[in-house]
Amino acid sequence: LTSGANNVAVGYKSLYAIETGTYNTGIGVNSLIALTSGHYNTAFGSGSFQSVTTNSSNAGLGLDSGKYVTGANNTAIGHQSMMGSSGNSTVNSSTAVGYQSLKAITTGASNTAVGYQAGDAINTGSSNSAFGRSALTSNTNGIRNTAIGETSMQDNDSGGYNVAVGRESLFRNETGSLNTAVGHSALSGVNGNSHSNNTAVGYFALGGVSTGGSNVAVGANSLDALTSGTRNTAL
Repeated sequence: LTSGANNVAVGYKSLYAIETGTYNTGIGVNSLIALTSGHYNTAFGSGSFQSVTTNSSNAGLGLDSGKYVTGANNTAIGHQSMMGSSGNSTVNSSTAVGYQSLKAITTGASNTAVGYQAGDAINTGSSNSAFGRSALTSNTNGIRNTAIGETSMQDNDSGGYNVAVGRESLFRNETGSLNTAVGHSALSGVNGNSHSNNTAVGYFALGGVSTGGSNVAVGANSLDALTSGTRNTAL
C-alpha cells in the first residue's frame, strides 16, 4: 500500500498488491489479490475477482466469482459465475447471478444472465439477456438475444436478435436470427436446424419448424406441423 485508502482485506493474500486503490473490500483467500489502483471493488469469496488490477466497480460473491475477469462494472453472484478464461477475459458491464452463469465469458460485454448455468457458454457475444436455468446455455457469439424461461434458446450458438419467452421456447434453433417465440415450446424447432424471421405465440406454435422462415403463428399448436414452409400466417 502506498497512497490507497479506505480498503478492507480479510483472508490470505486478499488485496495483496494494493497500492493506490481506494474503497475496495476483499474477503476470502486471494480475493482481489492482483488489484493495484482500482477503486470501489467488492469481492466476497476465495478467488473472487482475483485478476482485476486497475479497473473499478466490480462486485463478486461466491467462490471464483469473476475469477479471471479484468474489466470494470461487473457483478457476479454465485460459484464460478462470470469466471472467465485466464488471461483472456476483459468483459465489462455484465451481470451474472447463479452457478456458472456467464462462466466462459471473454470479451463479450453488457450481458445479463440469471439462473443455473444461464449463458454459461457466451464468450464474445454481447448484449444478451438470459433468465432461467440453462437459458442461452450454448450461445457463444450471438448478440442481442433475450431468453426468458428454463432452457429457452438452449441450442442457440451464433444467432442474434432473437426473443424467446417460455420454457423450451426457440429451444433447437442454432444460428437463426430475428425470431420471436412466446409460450412453452413455441418455435422449439428440430435438432440441428435453424430458421429466421418467424413469430410464434402460444404453446408449441411453429413447434416443428426446421428451416422455414417469415412465418406467423398465433395460438396453441398453430402451424405446429410446418417444417420448411415460408410466409405462412395462422391466427
